[in-house]
Amino acid sequence: MICSKIFNRKKPILIANWKMNVPAIEWLPYIIKLKEDMPKKEATIVVCPPTVYLSEMSQNTADTDIRLGAQNVSQYLDGSFTGEVSVHMLPEIVAFVIVGHSERRTIFCESNEIIAKKIKLVGDAGLNPILCVGEPLEARTKTLQATYLRNQLYKSLDNFTFWENLIVAYEPIWAIGTGNSADIDDINTAVDVINDVMIELNPKAEPFIVYGGSVTPKNIAMYKEIPGLKGALIGGESLDVQKFLKIIDIYCY
Repeated sequence: MICSKIFNRKKPILIANWKMNVPAIEWLPYIIKLKEDMPKKEATIVVCPPTVYLSEMSQNTADTDIRLGAQNVSQYLDGSFTGEVSVHMLPEIVAFVIVGHSERRTIFCESNEIIAKKIKLVGDAGLNPILCVGEPLEARTKTLQATYLRNQLYKSLDNFTFWENLIVAYEPIWAIGTGNSADIDDINTAVDVINDVMIELNPKAEPFIVYGGSVTPKNIAMYKEIPGLKGALIGGESLDVQKFLKIIDIYCY
């Protein structure tokens, strides 16, 4: 069964990024609980588990409102690239692909040029890329946030054409997994920069922006009220299905 790639851009989106977490014996109870208790049709709900779970998980979510996403994809379509996953292997099981997460940029040294190759392949495959951008602490403290983000966006979106599929996640590096979430001024600046760059690159673009970085049930209400934000990319707090459901509940009502 090939999953639908279309998502409603008029609804908010909440994305759970499990990273390299959740043991194999725990993902099914999580999905069952999420299916039973999540609000209906109020938001697009996406779960991005480790790649090894995607195929079986797609069968367990096929007749639900839960959408699946991949956490990463190769910059190559095929070939002798041990350990890599081609975008051509994903369309039957996912609708979304995270590209350029700060952990990929910093730990695995992925450049904007590599990310540009990945995001183009994701768009070409008809999937919805979730492009992550965000500044390190030194750029924030030296008021270089806007310059840093513009550079990331221009280089990462070089030759990209599938604007109607694109989601941009603002995730400041200094907020990832630290418990230090961005304040309203940080996010407003980022939203303005992302909007400006996307319109410069494509005057017909309709930016779809979410926030990621230490999102919790305690602060999600603040992000809901920020103009220009249409959802959140949730890391650690999404590993607990009850906390993820709480975030969904607060954001949707």
